[in-house]
Amino acid sequence: HELLLYKLKYYNFSENAIQLLANYLTNRKFFVKIDGLLSDNADISCGVPQGSVIDPILFLIFINDFCFLKLKSELCLFADDT
Repeated sequence: HELLLYKLKYYNFSENAIQLLANYLTNRKFFVKIDGLLSDNADISCGVPQGSVIDPILFLIFINDFCFLKLKSELCLFADDT
């Protein structure tokens, strides 16, 4: 999340917008349900919550500079996967 917030600052998002998104991303938890059984809650320390209209935009901002990485292999991007 820290890297995404840094990129938002780099792209000149306002401090208010960055703070709002920081609040949106932090202190979130998830659990898994299999055959009616629930796991314990776990913290979400990376990624964005799924299902909101802003999530695809945040994802695109996050991967926007992937093509500039200095890699010894080829990087292929497809939809929401690398």
